[in-house]
Amino acid sequence: MMMKIIFVLAAICVCSFAAKLKPCKNNKDCGDDACCVNNGRWLIVSKKEIIGGRVMPGIDLKAGKCVNYIAKGSSCHMQGFTSCGCTPGTKCVYYPDTTPLPKLSKRKIIYRPGNSFCEA
Repeated sequence: MMMKIIFVLAAICVCSFAAKLKPCKNNKDCGDDACCVNNGRWLIVSKKEIIGGRVMPGIDLKAGKCVNYIAKGSSCHMQGFTSCGCTPGTKCVYYPDTTPLPKLSKRKIIYRPGNSFCEA
Protein backbone atom coordinates (compact mmCIF):
# COMPACT_ATOMS: atom_id res chain seq x y z
CA MET A 1 0.00 0.00 0.00
CA MET A 2 2.81 2.39 0.91
CA MET A 3 4.50 1.79 -2.48
CA LYS A 4 1.28 2.71 -4.28
CA ILE A 5 1.06 5.97 -2.34
CA ILE A 6 4.70 6.81 -3.11
CA PHE A 7 4.16 6.00 -6.80
CA VAL A 8 1.07 8.23 -7.00
CA LEU A 9 2.87 11.11 -5.27
CA ALA A 10 5.86 10.75 -7.61
CA ALA A 11 3.56 10.77 -10.65
CA ILE A 12 1.83 13.92 -9.39
CA CYS A 13 5.20 15.66 -8.92
CA VAL A 14 6.38 14.73 -12.44
CA CYS A 15 3.12 15.91 -14.00
CA SER A 16 3.14 19.21 -12.12
CA PHE A 17 6.77 19.83 -13.14
CA ALA A 18 6.11 19.08 -16.82
CA ALA A 19 2.97 21.26 -16.81
CA LYS A 20 5.02 24.31 -15.73
CA LEU A 21 7.42 24.06 -18.67
CA LYS A 22 6.87 26.50 -21.53
CA PRO A 23 5.89 24.87 -24.86
CA CYS A 24 8.19 25.45 -27.86
CA LYS A 25 8.87 24.44 -31.45
CA ASN A 26 12.61 25.33 -31.51
CA ASN A 27 15.32 26.98 -29.37
CA LYS A 28 14.28 30.48 -30.54
CA ASP A 29 11.02 30.05 -28.59
CA CYS A 30 13.00 29.72 -25.33
CA GLY A 31 15.11 32.32 -23.52
CA ASP A 32 18.92 32.50 -23.68
CA ASP A 33 19.15 30.29 -20.57
CA ALA A 34 17.07 27.40 -22.03
CA CYS A 35 16.68 25.10 -25.02
CA CYS A 36 13.73 23.31 -26.60
CA VAL A 37 13.61 19.61 -25.65
CA ASN A 38 11.50 17.56 -28.08
CA ASN A 39 8.43 15.86 -26.57
CA GLY A 40 9.67 12.49 -27.77
CA ARG A 41 12.53 12.69 -25.24
CA TRP A 42 10.02 12.84 -22.35
CA LEU A 43 8.42 9.53 -23.28
CA ILE A 44 9.45 6.21 -21.80
CA VAL A 45 11.03 3.92 -24.39
CA SER A 46 8.34 1.61 -25.71
CA LYS A 47 7.81 -0.97 -28.42
CA LYS A 48 4.63 0.81 -29.52
CA GLU A 49 4.68 1.95 -33.12
CA ILE A 50 4.64 5.67 -33.81
CA ILE A 51 1.88 6.35 -36.32
CA GLY A 52 1.62 9.70 -38.08
CA GLY A 53 4.20 11.35 -35.83
CA ARG A 54 2.13 10.73 -32.69
CA VAL A 55 2.51 8.15 -29.95
CA MET A 56 -0.65 9.05 -28.05
CA PRO A 57 -3.37 11.58 -28.79
CA GLY A 58 -2.30 15.02 -27.61
CA ILE A 59 1.48 14.40 -27.75
CA ASP A 60 3.03 16.30 -30.66
CA LEU A 61 6.50 14.95 -31.42
CA LYS A 62 7.29 18.04 -33.53
CA ALA A 63 6.93 20.30 -30.48
CA GLY A 64 8.72 20.39 -27.14
CA LYS A 65 9.22 22.12 -23.79
CA CYS A 66 11.73 24.81 -22.77
CA VAL A 67 14.26 23.44 -20.27
CA ASN A 68 17.00 25.48 -18.58
CA TYR A 69 20.65 24.73 -19.29
CA ILE A 70 22.74 23.34 -16.41
CA ALA A 71 24.58 26.29 -14.85
CA LYS A 72 28.38 26.56 -14.61
CA GLY A 73 29.57 24.79 -11.46
CA SER A 74 26.44 22.61 -11.20
CA SER A 75 26.45 18.82 -11.46
CA CYS A 76 25.84 17.39 -14.92
CA HIS A 77 26.46 13.77 -13.89
CA MET A 78 23.77 11.37 -15.16
CA GLN A 79 21.75 14.25 -16.61
CA GLY A 80 19.28 12.14 -18.59
CA PHE A 81 17.48 12.59 -21.90
CA THR A 82 15.36 15.60 -20.93
CA SER A 83 18.30 17.92 -20.31
CA CYS A 84 19.80 20.64 -22.48
CA GLY A 85 23.23 19.95 -21.05
CA CYS A 86 25.62 22.62 -19.83
CA THR A 87 25.21 26.32 -20.57
CA PRO A 88 26.74 27.23 -23.97
CA GLY A 89 30.46 27.96 -23.54
CA THR A 90 30.82 25.34 -20.79
CA LYS A 91 31.23 21.58 -20.96
CA CYS A 92 30.54 18.63 -18.69
CA VAL A 93 33.83 17.45 -17.10
CA TYR A 94 33.88 14.01 -15.45
CA TYR A 95 35.85 13.38 -12.23
CA PRO A 96 36.11 9.64 -11.54
CA ASP A 97 35.84 8.30 -8.02
CA THR A 98 39.17 6.95 -6.73
CA THR A 99 37.62 3.97 -4.92
CA PRO A 100 37.85 0.59 -6.69
CA LEU A 101 34.92 -0.32 -8.94
CA PRO A 102 32.39 -2.81 -7.54
CA LYS A 103 31.78 -6.08 -9.39
CA LEU A 104 29.48 -5.81 -12.40
CA SER A 105 25.91 -6.97 -11.96
CA LYS A 106 24.43 -9.90 -13.89
CA ARG A 107 23.17 -7.45 -16.50
CA LYS A 108 26.62 -5.88 -16.98
CA ILE A 109 25.25 -2.42 -16.17
CA ILE A 110 27.91 0.25 -16.55
CA TYR A 111 28.24 2.35 -13.46
CA ARG A 112 30.44 5.45 -13.46
CA PRO A 113 31.18 6.36 -9.86
CA GLY A 114 32.33 9.93 -9.47
CA ASN A 115 30.81 13.25 -10.41
CA SER A 116 30.64 15.67 -13.33
CA PHE A 117 30.40 19.45 -13.33
CA CYS A 118 29.78 22.12 -15.97
CA GLU A 119 33.04 24.04 -16.42
CA ALA A 120 34.42 26.61 -18.85
